[in-house]
Amino acid sequence: MRATVRASTAVVAVIFGFLSGSYISHADGSTADALTAVLVMAVVLSGTGMAIGVPLGVVNDGPWLKRSLALMLASYCVSVFLSSPFHSLTVDLLLLIVSFAPACIFAPMGFARGQDIG
Repeated sequence: MRATVRASTAVVAVIFGFLSGSYISHADGSTADALTAVLVMAVVLSGTGMAIGVPLGVVNDGPWLKRSLALMLASYCVSVFLSSPFHSLTVDLLLLIVSFAPACIFAPMGFARGQDIG
């Protein structure tokens, strides 16, 4: 069961990290779209953090939580870099820092909730 949970959380992390990065990169420097893009990114990464934290908490697999978070944030960064027409190190680092917050807050919360369930 643990291997199935690990595989499914890795797939969820990569897919939703990539989709979130792809969406935020289509703001294209527009200030009107930037707030919506950041809000969508925060909601998707928060939800994905919970979605990978709860199943891993149920099977009590703490080390894999860090790997899943790293996979999610790496796929997010790759998606932003590949989809964005603007390649600025400053903007990419700012997006990375902003994306760490919701993912790294909600994944441990989901993990703790999963431990309560399991």
